Amino acid sequence: MLVAKRCQQMVSSYLADKPMLSMGTVMGVMLIFIPLTIAGKSLDVSPVFIFAFAALACVALSYRLGHATEALGSRLGPIAGGLLNATFGNAAELVISIMALHQGLLVVVRTSLVGSILGQLLLVLGTSLLLAGLKYRKLGFSRDLVQINFTLMVLALVVIGLPTLLVATTQASAGLLTPVLYALLTVIYIVAVIFSLQRQPEEPNYIQGKDWTPAIALLVLMASTGGIILISEYLVGSIVPFVESTGVSQVFVGLILIPIFSNVVDHIVAITVALKNRMDLSLTISIGSASQIACLVLPVVLLIGHLMGQSSGLVFTPIELVSLGAGLLLMVPVLLDGESNWLEGAQLLTCYLILGVILWNF
Repeated sequence: MLVAKRCQQMVSSYLADKPMLSMGTVMGVMLIFIPLTIAGKSLDVSPVFIFAFAALACVALSYRLGHATEALGSRLGPIAGGLLNATFGNAAELVISIMALHQGLLVVVRTSLVGSILGQLLLVLGTSLLLAGLKYRKLGFSRDLVQINFTLMVLALVVIGLPTLLVATTQASAGLLTPVLYALLTVIYIVAVIFSLQRQPEEPNYIQGKDWTPAIALLVLMASTGGIILISEYLVGSIVPFVESTGVSQVFVGLILIPIFSNVVDHIVAITVALKNRMDLSLTISIGSASQIACLVLPVVLLIGHLMGQSSGLVFTPIELVSLGAGLLLMVPVLLDGESNWLEGAQLLTCYLILGVILWNF
């Protein structure tokens, strides 16, 4: 207990004395990785550098995309703006998954979707609770907010788990079952978004950009989306050479590396607002983003894969389902009582590290 108390004092003192560097400035500088990625590919540099440059470029572009989406959403009203944010909130994951589908990297598609969910639930939320818990003695938040998103993710686990169980036990094709389930999952997510926006007050904006005109915001939105599409092609194209050069598995790349890079902006914002003891907003970003990936991005990607004739390769494996189930199971004692602390954050992070170690060469 003395060690924990001393850690609390050290973290509180550090955070009080060290203002955070402007995220906009950092992300603006990181745009340099766009030409570096293109030049590196042209010069045939190591695939490790191409992968790293492309991933960092996606981070900067995702920030600009979120910036523009927030600016447009603020002028459309809470419901329309919320649906716009839901549509573009995880555009990087969607584009990367579609690119990987096109190149036949089905393992990367499945694991990056599961990894994005687990990254938000274990890595982002765990870090937020750990750091905020060291600064504040008690962390409280809305149980209603957590329960809505938790229920959505359980539904997503059922939707992707049933076809796996069907194929494993009957050796039969899931056929039209999977697209019907994916469509139902998308519909209930949209309904849940509308329900939540009608019941909850609008949170203060956490991404600057409301001062942009609609024309500027739309231009940045289009340019950022185009940039993500371009850079994602380089990123996905470098995965196989990256795996061959480093010896890590495609499962590790999809489950750990890609989700970290594609969600790093959300990670930073969720942790920043948690350090200000705005836990409802922090959970909206982390758990809300996880449910968005599970109930919107995942079914859209899998529906596209079904249309491309790759549905058999998109049936999730037991290890992927167990990993996702473990992440959801930890949510029950940690979040459903409406309170948390730094120890529960440390437990979430430990679970994430355990998964990373197990899947390093899986």
